[in-house]
Amino acid sequence: MYQDFNPTGFDAQEWARLFKRVGFQFAVLTTKHHGGFCMFDTKTKTTVLRRFESNGKIHFQTDWSAYSIMETPFARDVVKEYSTALREQGLAVGLYFSHPDWMDYHSRFIEYHPWRDPDYTRHSDPQGWARGLKRHRQQVRELCSNYGKVDILSFDHGLPLEAWPELKGTLKMIRRLQPDVMLRLRGIGAWGDFFTPEGWAPDDLYDERIYQKQPWSVIGRYRTRDSVKHLLPSLISIVSAGGNMQINFNPDGKGRFSLPASRKLEQIGDWLRVNGEAIYAGQSHETALSIMNKKAKMLR
Repeated sequence: MYQDFNPTGFDAQEWARLFKRVGFQFAVLTTKHHGGFCMFDTKTKTTVLRRFESNGKIHFQTDWSAYSIMETPFARDVVKEYSTALREQGLAVGLYFSHPDWMDYHSRFIEYHPWRDPDYTRHSDPQGWARGLKRHRQQVRELCSNYGKVDILSFDHGLPLEAWPELKGTLKMIRRLQPDVMLRLRGIGAWGDFFTPEGWAPDDLYDERIYQKQPWSVIGRYRTRDSVKHLLPSLISIVSAGGNMQINFNPDGKGRFSLPASRKLEQIGDWLRVNGEAIYAGQSHETALSIMNKKAKMLR
């Protein structure tokens, strides 16, 4: 429960120093997953539908809640500390944001919403429909306005086709606020800048049908529980094909990374200090992002 969330071991500076030391050029932090909990100081409110039992019957009631990190005992803006620390280490800042919000009752048009209503449309409940999408846009605006330059914005899942007019307006807003940001194409189609094979790496990394048409990054497949003997050859293979590799690196409930996971990345960092030129091709992350951005803009 968010009332008990208190990651007292979180140290953004320590995170950033580790990322720099092991050879990361960027990191992507989950700012809000499908459950709706915000790791940043949002000013938005949501209607949370609560289920309770009384006199042997099940009842539901709605309650307005900010439902963010600021309502926890920790009460610190994790996204702000993370963004600042990464920039100080010269790393690119990536933010993940889930389109779906399963805790917002006004977003029950979303697939897999616990109270999804197939009859809920902009016509059946215009005010509720507008509230859900307005909150979505407000949160994206906060991420694009309050944390300095955002290099990567990684969306997840999508909104229904009927919500495309509102989503298109949100994307135009993002381009105004963060003109150089790279957008993951998940849920926004051709408006996205880079493709992300999720949970898999293609057998043919040189498949020109996809991988030579736009920047790409393998996500969700590689984790720090994997051995270095598995991670390192995978990194070499993916980069040699022109792609990028992201490793799932999850902290514990106190905000700390486990020692075994960190040691694996330290070993990869040691290898990169000797052989990094073959991986980075002598480019800074600013140069690499600039090239990716130019390529992506040609496709818009």
